Amino acid sequence: MNGHDHPMLPLGRSRNTWVWLPWLLLALAVFPVWWPMPAGAAETKDDPNKISFFDSSSFDLKLSRALTADPPQVRIEFPSPVNVNGIPGRMDKWFYQVEKNGGSVELKEDESLPTRGVLGMVLDLIIGIYELAKEHLLYSPAADYNAVIYYDKSNGNITYVLFVHKPPKS
Repeated sequence: MNGHDHPMLPLGRSRNTWVWLPWLLLALAVFPVWWPMPAGAAETKDDPNKISFFDSSSFDLKLSRALTADPPQVRIEFPSPVNVNGIPGRMDKWFYQVEKNGGSVELKEDESLPTRGVLGMVLDLIIGIYELAKEHLLYSPAADYNAVIYYDKSNGNITYVLFVHKPPKS
């Protein structure tokens, strides 16, 4: 073994030969972001600026590549329903970056969806009245009670709730 050999490296390889290895690994990790995206890989077949959301790192990479191309807009489609009060964490990270960098995130009603018309409105009204009546029947027994919420002062967690019968009115 000469002065340049290291016991953990293959024979004949000097320590300096391996200095570039971390740089190579870093380049391989970052390289896919710079690599041009093949047609149809991340977008829908009809429009390269339309991406279907799915909760995966692959989605992040596809959206990053699409935005890097600097189009006027990129549309994210949701193949399964996503409620505005249940935005997936992956999507929320993108919204956060928009706001963090001085952009805005706003909520708008999709007016392109068909409306139900007058019959639909009447049906909605009937269903609403039924739901109110059902709710009244369900919750009406609480009218005779007070509620006391007990909690742990150190962390704010509720430990239990007592419904206590109201004293009779005199």
